[in-house]
Amino acid sequence: MILLENDTLEFLGHILNVGGLFLRGLNVILTILIIVFVHGMGHYLIGRWCGIRVSVF
Repeated sequence: MILLENDTLEFLGHILNVGGLFLRGLNVILTILIIVFVHGMGHYLIGRWCGIRVSVF
C-alpha cells in the first residue's frame, strides 16, 4: 500500500514539473510577443511622426 502511495506522489511530482515547464514556456512566449508588439509600435509611431499614413496596423 505504501508503494502505491509513493508511486502516486512521484507521478504527481512529474505532473507538477511538466506544469512548471509549461508556465516557463508561456512566460517566454508572452515576453517575445510583448517585445515584437513594442517594436512594431515603434515603426508605426515613427511612420506617423514622419507623415506616413497607415491604413492597417
